[in-house]
Amino acid sequence: MKIGIDAHVLGKNLGGVERFVAELVKRLPAQTEEHEYVIFVTKEAFETFKDQSTKQLQYVPLAFANPLLERLVLLPWLARKHQLDALMVQRLAPWFCGSTKLIVVIHDLTPIKFTAAYKGLSNTLVRLLTKNTIQRADLILTPTKAIKSEIQTYCPAAKSPIAHFYNGVDTESFTVVNKKNVIEASTPYILTVGAIERRKNIETIINMMPLLKDKSIKLHIMGGIRDQTYFDELMQLVEQLKLTDRVTYLGFVTEAEMIKSYQNAVIFITASKDEGFNIPPLESMACGVTVACSSIPVHLELFEGAAIFFKADSVTDLHFKVESSLENTHITDTLKATGLSRVSQYSWHQTTVNIATALGGIV
Repeated sequence: MKIGIDAHVLGKNLGGVERFVAELVKRLPAQTEEHEYVIFVTKEAFETFKDQSTKQLQYVPLAFANPLLERLVLLPWLARKHQLDALMVQRLAPWFCGSTKLIVVIHDLTPIKFTAAYKGLSNTLVRLLTKNTIQRADLILTPTKAIKSEIQTYCPAAKSPIAHFYNGVDTESFTVVNKKNVIEASTPYILTVGAIERRKNIETIINMMPLLKDKSIKLHIMGGIRDQTYFDELMQLVEQLKLTDRVTYLGFVTEAEMIKSYQNAVIFITASKDEGFNIPPLESMACGVTVACSSIPVHLELFEGAAIFFKADSVTDLHFKVESSLENTHITDTLKATGLSRVSQYSWHQTTVNIATALGGIV
């Protein structure tokens, strides 16, 4: 079988989805040697990957990067040109692909679930096209059972098989702090990592900061800006609360910088109102850091028993849980040990094994 993978997100600093696609492209061909793969990347990314093409794995540059035009024009044409038996895409599938089967990865249903927060023409199109894609897909892949369940609730017209795969963590890179990565004499800081967009609910963490007893504790925010308006609102909030000397935005950093930031944090917090998986909490656990998570279904599915949970919109609850963890080393030591054990359950190797198994049902 010849399988195409739309990998246009590679090299765009898009966070979890890019991490998933990168690991998939790297590992899936070796897991399914009976198949050939054609990987579609941007012109810029092609310069990085072009020398990695093999008899089984071919990288192909996309003529242009506009996602809508890519799906309307490029992918249907490329599916025919390369005589693909199946095409895997993220969220939105192209039309007019002939007999090529469509494999769709639905990472989350955020725009469908939170229409008030995701306004505008582009989000309206995403909602309509996501539902249309789910109806047309031959196979739907989701990162968790929670998203599989949401598809069945919000898109009851879905008739194709739905399989969850779980993302992974590179435990060879994300490890407990070693001496060379210790930041000596640094001020303590709380860390949050993820794309800067409204569902991440970063304002709840910022609003908690003035309540902490220890005013020396800072907040480091890490991740690419996906919603500039939301980012500007966060920075305005920081100024209003007079926290400019305690809140630092680090942007999108290298993996080495991210690992060091994880390892030296006093606690990692994710206050998301919605997630499809959420890799950073697992990376934090792998680095031996206490994790506090909003009590949404995905977090409970993945991290229950290995993290502190709080109500997503409750600054008071978050403050109480963080303060308690900072004061009680017995609780944090137990959570760190449990977290390291939990991380061992999620590997990128197992991710590709799960996806390969699901592919076996249609290709």
